[in-house]
Formats: sequence, structure tokens, C-alpha cells
Amino acid sequence: QIGAGLMQPVGHADFYPNGGKFQPECKKTSDKLLGAIFNLVSFNMDGVEDALGCNHMAAIAYFIESIGNRNCKYNAYKCSSGDEFDRGNCAVCSSKGCNQMGYWSSPSRDVGELYLNTLTPNGDSYCAQVFRVKLVSDNIYSQAKGTFKMYLKTSTHTSPVQTIDDTKVTFKPDSTEVRMFSVGETRMSGLVESAFVSYTKTGNILTTWFYDDSWSFKQIEIFSLDNQFTVKLCPTSNKIQSSFVEFKRC
Repeated sequence: QIGAGLMQPVGHADFYPNGGKFQPECKKTSDKLLGAIFNLVSFNMDGVEDALGCNHMAAIAYFIESIGNRNCKYNAYKCSSGDEFDRGNCAVCSSKGCNQMGYWSSPSRDVGELYLNTLTPNGDSYCAQVFRVKLVSDNIYSQAKGTFKMYLKTSTHTSPVQTIDDTKVTFKPDSTEVRMFSVGETRMSGLVESAFVSYTKTGNILTTWFYDDSWSFKQIEIFSLDNQFTVKLCPTSNKIQSSFVEFKRC
């Protein structure tokens, strides 16, 4: 990694958005170096600055948004690493309450190494509303591997459809998988009332015989990191395929 930032904690509260290294709207190290060289050769100094400084300049954008956008809490959570946060292991705040990255941070709330995720902005907002999703598999089928998609609904809002697993994991009976589900542009008010899940088996001709065409989750737990509340959802069908199956409050 090439950069001028510090990963070591240096304050009472150290915030690590998106793991603290690469921000969603910025190029990775190899790409940004190539971009900087290209812009330097073409005497585009603004392009050089943008290529090399994007990850650092993101901090300014986050701080500015935190001042005026009170709908964006930028809640951050005590954790040992960005990977642990992405695994859903650091979603609960202490009795002091979640700290907020940016202007509204406070020494009276959780301090230490604090992690959160942001999104590539759609409009001017980088803010993410994050849910931890626990997928508890049933024991009806033998194993599944493919593309799982999901969207959430409250009484007033519907989230965009997101891919929550794309052939990365082989789902087994009576197992639990945890995913982080982030909502950006439209914040969902109220508690999650239902979730919709679809499954399309992997199309790899060499391995497709090993996996079931359908899958079943006996329960889905949705934990809102914003309000620190869990809802449990039960399926309306035990056969999930390419058409979405609804899970309702149990």
C-alpha cells in the first residue's frame, strides 16, 4: 500500500470509514498510480491531485456532510478491524451509545477504534444506513451455491435489490451466514416489516450437479445498526428460487 495516512490510533476516538484505507468512490492503488502518471504526462495537475489524494479528500467530504445532514448519523462501532466489522461482529454499541464520525463526535460516547461503512454517493450523500442480516438455513436441502438477492421493506419504504452472496459461500443445512446490508439514497424509516429473497443456482457446468435448485431459510434476523433493534422474519414458502420469497415478522 502506498499512502500518507496513518492506520495507528492516535486520538480518543479514531474513525476508520470503509476499513480506513480505500474509499468507495476512489481508485485502488495500482489504478490511481497509473492515473497519476497519465495526468502528469499530460500536464493535468488537477488530475494528478485527484488520483493521488482521493482517499484523503474523502475525509473532508464526510466531515462536511456530517455538519448539516442530520439524517446521516455516520454511526461508528468499536472493532478490531474493517474485516471484523464487515463480518457483522461489531454492530452493537455500549451503554454510552454509538459515536458519530465527523462534526457530532463526542468523547462521552464510545471511543477507541471505530469502524463504519459509507457508499459511493448517489447525489451528494455518502451516508449508509446499515443492517446486519443473519440467514439461518433450514435442513430441507443438501447445499446451495449461486446468487442470493434481497430487498427490505418497512411500512413506508422499500430498499433497492442487493446481491448478498454471489457464489462465494456454499450454504449448508442448519448453518448461519451473516451479511451487511447497506441502504444509501433513500433512508428507511421505521422497523423492517419484511424481507424478500431469491436464489439462482450457479451456472458452472462442472459443479452445478452438486447444488440444489432451491434453498430454504427457516429464519432471517435483521438488526438495524442505527436503532440497535432486531426483528425476526419467517418465510412464507420453504422453496426459494429465482422468484422472490417474502419473509414476514414472526
